Amino acid sequence: MKTIFAIIFAGAVCGMVGCAAPKSMPDSVQKRMTIVEAVESLLTDPTFTALYADAAKNARDAGKRFPVVTILRIENNADGSGDRVTRQMYRRLQVAVRKTGKFTVIDPERGSIMSAAVSSGIDAGEKSDAIQNFGEYSSPDFVMSGELVREETGVLSLNLNMQDVRTKTDFWSEVVTPSDPFNR
Repeated sequence: MKTIFAIIFAGAVCGMVGCAAPKSMPDSVQKRMTIVEAVESLLTDPTFTALYADAAKNARDAGKRFPVVTILRIENNADGSGDRVTRQMYRRLQVAVRKTGKFTVIDPERGSIMSAAVSSGIDAGEKSDAIQNFGEYSSPDFVMSGELVREETGVLSLNLNMQDVRTKTDFWSEVVTPSDPFNR
């Protein structure tokens, strides 16, 4: 009898408040990758595997630990609100690439900030033991870029690309469903 009342009570509460039921996404969205899955797919791509082997050899020959990848900020072409809304997607992409353990990751914007911090400290009279390395530049082997777009169906898509700096070719791309909310 208590069980029956519990079921009736739960049904009444769901009827008044609404129950949380998972919403199904369209098949076209379900089949898309997340940012992390896209980076994982990059590592198994046959073209990338061959290019990475060459870049890793060149890095070792130059005394570097890993090939260098520059990740450009993700462009927002989904609406007119600017690139600030793609900041978290950009961070998620950087983290996923860094966690592969296969790259030295360069963030062009943070590099500028770091340079300004070091030079302003030196200008203010600080002693810096790191000054002997100040200004050394690691040329990228690869450049990764992304563009957020809104498809005709209204679905947001993140188009990721990777270019080989030596050949200037796009050799990898994926369409990703961003897991970050668009409007914060």
